Amino acid sequence: MILLAREDNKPFCIDNSSAISFKAVLEFTKKIKKYLPDEIYLAPLANTATSAALYISLIESKISFIICGMKDWQQTRESLEKIYKKKFALVSEKRLNKDCRGIGILGRKMIYAEIEETSNEQEQRRINGNNEEINGFICLSTSGSSGTPKLVKITKKNIQANAEGIIESLDLEETDSSFVCLPLNYTYALSQINTSAKVGASVWVSDKSVMQAEFTEELVKSDAKVFAGVPYTFEMLKRLNYQPLKESKITKITQAGGRLGMSDRMEVYLLSKELMANFYIMYGQTEATARISCFCVNKFPDKIGSVGKKLSNIDLEISNSGEIIIRGPSVTPGYIKNTTDFTSQATRDFHQTGDIARVDKDQFIYIEGRLSRFSKIAGKRINLDVIEKELEKDYKEKVYIVSDDNELFIAAKNLPKAGRRPTIEGIHRSKIKWVKINEAPLTDNGKVDYSLLMKQICINEY
Repeated sequence: MILLAREDNKPFCIDNSSAISFKAVLEFTKKIKKYLPDEIYLAPLANTATSAALYISLIESKISFIICGMKDWQQTRESLEKIYKKKFALVSEKRLNKDCRGIGILGRKMIYAEIEETSNEQEQRRINGNNEEINGFICLSTSGSSGTPKLVKITKKNIQANAEGIIESLDLEETDSSFVCLPLNYTYALSQINTSAKVGASVWVSDKSVMQAEFTEELVKSDAKVFAGVPYTFEMLKRLNYQPLKESKITKITQAGGRLGMSDRMEVYLLSKELMANFYIMYGQTEATARISCFCVNKFPDKIGSVGKKLSNIDLEISNSGEIIIRGPSVTPGYIKNTTDFTSQATRDFHQTGDIARVDKDQFIYIEGRLSRFSKIAGKRINLDVIEKELEKDYKEKVYIVSDDNELFIAAKNLPKAGRRPTIEGIHRSKIKWVKINEAPLTDNGKVDYSLLMKQICINEY
């Protein structure tokens, strides 16, 4: 088994209408091996127990597949076929087109797949994805801070190794059931499912947004112990005075997917103490499978500004330019640039994260910015992430900073009066423009889309 820790009738994937056992997932894996040819599939996933169970069944088989969201599967498929000049068969909990056929019941739903090769000789052939050496792989899209999507190839050995590192860092056990509310095409959500499968714990999968009343109802009903969120998740919870968490039985709160402001970190930390829970800050990248570092703020409150220590099965160093470079079994083969990359057995010894950081004497990592988030204004090279952090500290307001290398744009929901606006050392006031926004644009992964924000400012959307 790659991830599944048990084969019994204990509920594994649960939602508001169904519960799928570990045994059922294992049995369905046999159907996948029996019915699905060795091709690379496109697997649109919804936030349901069935999609989560299907994902693990595909992991346990030797099938290779690309994950995308259920809502945008058609656009994703067209884009992939245009880029790679190949066809990708579908496998999903929904019958997405007339060529999909039922291959078996998982939970209460039929799983559909395109099994037969097209008979049209004019269409490009599909890609044979069978590879005994790596036991299959998955592909996930990542946009990072640049806003440009890239397809990352992740081996199942990568997934297994990263799950083991996360389990150790969070001290997870089979009683630590998880509540998954992040999209299943997001590496953070998948890491929750991976670690739960590996320790034999249950996962409750919700398709509700934080602001819906049903979200709190499901969180309470789930009896989940582990909750994961990105900065946007916690921003929404803050609007509700964190009431969903207060009504739940959560004992472990984890945060990743981008930088959470210092004041918000402190709020969640104090909330965790109130709830007799632990608050974990994590850092990772899709190119590193999921997580790179983690720590429990409750054990090291004076390190709250950091992203913790590296996982035990990862080697980490800081280059001469200040960039984080990692090595280890979680380092993925890299990006799919062309069709041959799908079937290539090439691996990478290291990954350059593009993140600028420092490591203190206790080995805690402090992220200080992105290599790509530097700008030069009037001959002065500036780190936009550092300025953003400093302004938030002084201004006590969430701000987003972008630049066109001529001017610096500071976007915020509430703008200070002209005479009270903070100064930025080394940059003349004439080069600083304040822009009022309601919300910052986000990528599909819930991170601030700085590229889109810059475009919106340039076309005067604000």
